[in-house]
Amino acid sequence: MASPVIWPGAYYFYPLGNTPAVNLARDVGFDDDAEILLLGCGDPRNILFTILNEPVKSSRKLDFTCCDIDPAVLARNVMLLTMIIDHQYTDAGIIWNSFFHMKIDQTTFAAVIDQSRKLLDISSTIEKWEASSYGGVLKFCTVNTLPDLRRHWQLWVDFEALSPQQRKEMEATFAAGCDAALKRSPGAAPASRAFGPLMAFGLAAAMQSFGLFWTTGTTYTEPKSIKKASHVNPTFLYCLGRKGFHVHYGTDPLSLFHLAPDLAGTADLVTMDLSAIRKSAQSQFSAWCNGYRSALNSQSRRTAPVIRFAATDAIAFGKALGAFHTNRSLETPIPVRQWKATSVTLSCDYLQGDKICPSRFNVIDTSNLNDHIGLWNVLIISAPLLSNRSTPSCVLYTEFLLTGADEDTTKHFTDSLYSDITVLGLLLGLVPVDFVSGFTPHSNVHEALAKSMISMTSSQSHQTMTWKAPTLGDVLTVPTFDHQQLGTYLYGLYGSFFGEEDALVFLRKLHLPRQDKGRILSLSNIAFYDRETFVALLELLQKRLQLSGQKWSSVMDSFFELQDHDAERKMDTVNAQDFYVQLYSHGLHVMDAYRVRLPPKGIFSSWKSVPTAVRVILVVPRTAPGLELLNAKETPTVPLVCDMRGNSMHNIFSSVQVAFGRVTSIGTTSNPRIAFEEDHDGWNGNSSLVASFIMPTHLLIVHDQQSNISVYLSLRNTPGNCMLYASSLGPWLNVFGAKLSDTNHVHVLPLETPAILPPSIPSGSSECAAESIGAVEAWNVVLDEHCECVKSLSAKVSLTNDRIKLLFGAKGATPSIKQTAPCILKLQVSNTFQDLHFPFPVDWARGLIRAARKSLYIEVVVPPTTPISHQGTRVAPFPVIGGTGSRLAPWNIHRVNLDALLPVDLSSKKLYDWLNPHIGAMFSARERKLIKKQRSKSETPEDALALIKDTIHTLLAAASGIQGGSVRNVFILKDDASNNCDTVFFMNGLKYDSSSTTVIADGYVLPLRDALMPNIHAEFEQFLNLSNARHITIYKGERYMWKHILPALVERCRTWSHTEKCEYRSLSRIPLTEEMDSNPLCGCGEGKYVEGMMNNPLWRPFARYATRVAISPLFGVSYLEKMVRDPKCTVCRGKGKLTCGSCKDARYCSKDCQTKDWPRHKRTCKQL
Repeated sequence: MASPVIWPGAYYFYPLGNTPAVNLARDVGFDDDAEILLLGCGDPRNILFTILNEPVKSSRKLDFTCCDIDPAVLARNVMLLTMIIDHQYTDAGIIWNSFFHMKIDQTTFAAVIDQSRKLLDISSTIEKWEASSYGGVLKFCTVNTLPDLRRHWQLWVDFEALSPQQRKEMEATFAAGCDAALKRSPGAAPASRAFGPLMAFGLAAAMQSFGLFWTTGTTYTEPKSIKKASHVNPTFLYCLGRKGFHVHYGTDPLSLFHLAPDLAGTADLVTMDLSAIRKSAQSQFSAWCNGYRSALNSQSRRTAPVIRFAATDAIAFGKALGAFHTNRSLETPIPVRQWKATSVTLSCDYLQGDKICPSRFNVIDTSNLNDHIGLWNVLIISAPLLSNRSTPSCVLYTEFLLTGADEDTTKHFTDSLYSDITVLGLLLGLVPVDFVSGFTPHSNVHEALAKSMISMTSSQSHQTMTWKAPTLGDVLTVPTFDHQQLGTYLYGLYGSFFGEEDALVFLRKLHLPRQDKGRILSLSNIAFYDRETFVALLELLQKRLQLSGQKWSSVMDSFFELQDHDAERKMDTVNAQDFYVQLYSHGLHVMDAYRVRLPPKGIFSSWKSVPTAVRVILVVPRTAPGLELLNAKETPTVPLVCDMRGNSMHNIFSSVQVAFGRVTSIGTTSNPRIAFEEDHDGWNGNSSLVASFIMPTHLLIVHDQQSNISVYLSLRNTPGNCMLYASSLGPWLNVFGAKLSDTNHVHVLPLETPAILPPSIPSGSSECAAESIGAVEAWNVVLDEHCECVKSLSAKVSLTNDRIKLLFGAKGATPSIKQTAPCILKLQVSNTFQDLHFPFPVDWARGLIRAARKSLYIEVVVPPTTPISHQGTRVAPFPVIGGTGSRLAPWNIHRVNLDALLPVDLSSKKLYDWLNPHIGAMFSARERKLIKKQRSKSETPEDALALIKDTIHTLLAAASGIQGGSVRNVFILKDDASNNCDTVFFMNGLKYDSSSTTVIADGYVLPLRDALMPNIHAEFEQFLNLSNARHITIYKGERYMWKHILPALVERCRTWSHTEKCEYRSLSRIPLTEEMDSNPLCGCGEGKYVEGMMNNPLWRPFARYATRVAISPLFGVSYLEKMVRDPKCTVCRGKGKLTCGSCKDARYCSKDCQTKDWPRHKRTCKQL
């Protein structure tokens, strides 16, 4: 595995998700199939919601691969989906109760048992399952998955036959778990996020919902129904091989749904009847079920949606798919998860090819795995599994869901990277879209607003990141780094990964001002990465950067030169051998000590040959005191390591595999081998715990007498672990140890020689057309003096065209550059042009040309575009990519199915209270200042993005009627410089964009142009006199932005196909124009799906020329700029962490300040 093995202390079962459903295909083009991988998938809410949101006429393929570490989660999902497919329960509440209720009535209990028994009957073999009515649409990715799920279905069936005493014990465990959840999370409101942009107003209802669910085990509000729910739902009682109640204390079924429309319709935005909330959630769930059935039965679809399941660890599954791409083998040596010896074997379906069974995907959703295995692990396993990255439909989603009032999610994101984002984007070929764009259409400002309005000491912060290739659909090019600079950067990254292993680093952090020392000690026990993780990253980069053996050796030489001279990282010496042996086993680097021929001494004296590395197996008896002690205590989830210690050496190996079972020696003294029989009962069985790791052989021969060497299984030595366990386990924190010579507990086996590093594909020179200027030798990246940030990118063009050589060399022709796209610079010499495709957006305004007339080359040096300024991306601020045919999609604005979205009630009396702060929160503090200057006419901002955001804000505010006056539904953009108008919007209302927690304007755009006006002149003049249109002035630079955003706003809601005569195709450009009084859009969508205009007599004459658009807020990027002002203490202006409990308005930094202010505040508190 590429993450530390963790002691399985407190385990939490996630039968239900904790965030509202999202559309997983929101970035997939209308014409593209969606092949979606869900790592850490959880319940199937996102799958059902995605299927429901497919356009009615969509015929594309939907294929979902769901990976979850807990087979119980997948067993529940299969049971739910098969119940939906069967459609045998006329009472829809039975399916709801069976999946969402922890306590169920007799009818539902019987349904759960019957469905479990049915699933067992048809799944005795994979062949029998495939022949069933479910086999064509519900599939299994690995050989172990179906048997793992069957074990849970069997447990549910057996639950019915438990003795009264056993049933009583399980019910007591359940009751104790519910009490513990209520005590642990008093006042918790996990479902508040279901209220979307009204999150702050939904806290009270969410708290009630949480209390009701954990008190009754149901969503019922009627005492009669609660009383009938007398059975514990067995699907909540078994998880990951454990019996008992382990459901996470933050679980609430209502968290999965979208409740903003319901709360917005209340009189005060606060008081909401729980029965009404449940009814809304059940209605949505019923729509999901009906949508899934309809998709399975639809004749318009090319194929029915396919859902596949893999009961494996996310890292293991990702590595297995990666290995399959390399060697086309279904069998792997990778354990399905920690504490298991069963290895991942892929289904035979994968041999049929990606069109039948995808092993690469255009969408990968990783839920909040970041918080469990670390962001780098997520990136390392996901990046190689993405398919064609040059399309906008190729996307990776990552999430953070952090608990704690002081957690800054966006700061956590940047801190967790340990890297400059531009460098990371060049190395991985993936970058957060909002980092490049400078905005995001997805809102998380409601989270910050909720925190600023109400003190939420146990709140969670949620952030979703969208990653795509940084080339914005342009040709993918591989960057070239200076080997020494790359080695220096990697060594700095290595130090960030493992820096806190050094006690001095930890102590410096502990003594920083304003630090929560208890929290720092607790966090010291959390480890996401081990040396194998870092080696997996190196392996990924070696392949991605196409570095040959010698080039890669130069990078590693630079790395090790820094390591040799680094005197600060003392603890790295005991972990270095772990790093070196992982490099060797992955075929990435061989240390000099590994090249020495080793003598056959001691335990190796009878071996045919002494290998460079060996696998050491340590058998830990079940009765080992250390094991019993940890098993008896409420041990938290702490990392385990293996130690190898002698009189003169100590080495720690963190890449450990553990499982319960029996080891039998079956080899000879010259060829040692073992057989391992796994105990599938795990902790509930009687077998020993077996740990294994790899190590270099020379440590057992050169550095110490083998009789002095011992092997240990230990807790990772951290300050937190030392405080908790040093008194009982000793200073080394040993769980168990044995002498190397103890053949009852220690086995040493030869490690096979690793595969030789495969030769990389040379980048070489770019292909040159006959009339091109020359060949690009490399796309060079130059880092700054600290090797932390990108200073510049350069392209050296060696002239190959004889005519250009003459013009440039002898006649002195001057080369010139024009930036035509964020990543493309057009090089011109005389009348010959050549596009230079950089691997990252660049800013030519700060670039330069180096002309070598004797050596006949041209070097273009340019810095990458930077956050906030984004000068390079302003060439195409809203790209629409995917080719010039019909397969187009916006790159940085997600797609929506407008017909599937719920409308915003514009007649609500409380609309202003939530919508005004929501759309106002799209601006950063910097943008607010810029707009204020523009409004005061003191100056025109250079930031056109801030201007277009201001216009969108004006449009949304007027279209909703929240800022005085009546609702406006016609808007005309007027150019400030020319006083001309060339764009008219017809608004058909606002809708909730639940996947992005915001609102969206459903409307139509009519681009005015000279050729059109004679056809509509009379009708348009009458329209202007009667329509009460709102004129919005747009300023310098903004017209350019509107011409670029209009194609994206059209493409994001397109449900029609581009034709062969599409102007985008014939002119090879999007938008078609940036000029005033000209149409930037193609004509393919004109007059299509414009029923909203046809129903309005004033609009009807223009319907045939209009195109449907979807306009939403463009929010600032909170990890780049400050978005929400920190609340200040009313007394001292410090950080306002506390809120007055009565008015919820006054803020204070402490109880002292609140007490001091009470004589003044009490006069206004009641009024507020």
